[in-house]
Amino acid sequence: MFVFGNQKSGTTAIASLLAAATAKTVTLDFAGAEVPYATALLGGGIPIAEFVRRNSWAFSAQVIKEPTLTFVAPALMDHFGVARAAFIVRNPYDNIRSMLVRQKLRGDLEPFWFEITHSLHG
Repeated sequence: MFVFGNQKSGTTAIASLLAAATAKTVTLDFAGAEVPYATALLGGGIPIAEFVRRNSWAFSAQVIKEPTLTFVAPALMDHFGVARAAFIVRNPYDNIRSMLVRQKLRGDLEPFWFEITHSLHG
């Protein structure tokens, strides 16, 4: 079972609860899917089969959650012969707010817009 979704959309909570409720093993994020390792996969420089082979321990779980893999979900599902997966979608405003909070960014446009307009009009 694959759990796909945007960063900070609740995929970890849902995959964890799903695994616990069904007594299944779970992989929640793994280093092999982070930059720079995932860059080759996302750019088409490494086939899905090779990526899976390199990260076989992560794919040995019964529930796999890794937001980076959302971008290659169809190819990954085809590789494993999976017809269905869970795609988690969170309210976009809440999702963006959560990303900004994680990065300790305010989230208002005023300071950003002020700098841009003043640099353009000097």
